[in-house]
Amino acid sequence: MQLHDITLMLTLSLASLVGAIILGILSQLSRAVEGSKYWAIGLALLSVAYGSHLFLQGMPLSIRANSHNLCLVLGHACWLIGAYKFVGRPLTTQQKTWLIFPVVVLILTFTMIWPAIEYRIAIIGIWLIVVRLHYAWILFRYAHNNRIEKLAANIAAVVALAEVCFTIIYTIYGSLGHLSFVGTQMSWVSGITWLGALLGITISTPLLMLLSVGRLVEKLDFAAHHDPLTKLLNRRGFFAQAKPILSISKRNKQLVTVMMLDIDHFKRINDQYGHAIGDDVLEIFSGTLRSTLRETDIVARWGGEEACILLHDANADYAITVANRIRESFSFACKATSAFDNAITLSVGIASKQLSDVDTFDFIQADADKALYSAKSQGRNCVYVSAI
Repeated sequence: MQLHDITLMLTLSLASLVGAIILGILSQLSRAVEGSKYWAIGLALLSVAYGSHLFLQGMPLSIRANSHNLCLVLGHACWLIGAYKFVGRPLTTQQKTWLIFPVVVLILTFTMIWPAIEYRIAIIGIWLIVVRLHYAWILFRYAHNNRIEKLAANIAAVVALAEVCFTIIYTIYGSLGHLSFVGTQMSWVSGITWLGALLGITISTPLLMLLSVGRLVEKLDFAAHHDPLTKLLNRRGFFAQAKPILSISKRNKQLVTVMMLDIDHFKRINDQYGHAIGDDVLEIFSGTLRSTLRETDIVARWGGEEACILLHDANADYAITVANRIRESFSFACKATSAFDNAITLSVGIASKQLSDVDTFDFIQADADKALYSAKSQGRNCVYVSAI
């Protein structure tokens, strides 16, 4: 091997290994970071692929070639699988099999059964071109949860396209028999291809780390502001979103309407049907709220089976209409599950007032809560409006 050949291979192997370790740690910090585990495995496989020519020099050429080629293919397959998982479109087992199995069979055939380096290079090269193009398209098309993620994904896609250009050149020259084995004197095509691979890893790895960390922070922020079961806002998330709305309402002297909702006899549901069914009821409840309310309305799980809704610039009459719509939709959705002998209903309390130094949100919410208890005392399954 020439000195520069050893340096490139060792650098590629170490760069891939470092990236695999860091992404592996990130994937263990939160399993909610989709895709990072596959990216870590992919980098580890690429580290083995590039290191095989260094650490297996005493082995037969067929073993070195198979180690390099199989790990190279499996590593890039993991990158693509990870990209699909990252954007929330995980591949099925059958799709993963069709992605990997045919190319592995062809590689082994043209290495062990019918040694033909030109065919092998052509097959691997074409496969890598397709996979890298697909990887770039997936990130460019779907990875845009926020501005930073979209920018990082777009840069990663451009890097993948640059690697495609190097791979096309390498595949053409290799298919025509103009390339030598790795470990002998490198041609200019091999040199720029390995340099391109090194640049691709050193640029793509930090980008994948950025995507993983960004998604981790996003998941942590969501968990801090949302209820894990219903995915509605919790109280912290509610007040974080409500603060600017309340400020605008106070400045413009707009009505602030608060609705407090409670599932009737929820403890009885848990006792009679079990907590799993009770959780299903809560999910139906949250789904009904999301489908009924406006985008400008803010809803949170207030505790247990209670929910609080802030209606921006809406009067009590509008709130009554919305409350009755929610009650009817919720009862219908529960009845449609055919899991309950009796109808499941809601009670709603409403309070509406302009904000002032005295009449704060807490004051209006407390009054809506009193109205809710009045609805309960009047027989449940109804709407009660506070007199303030």
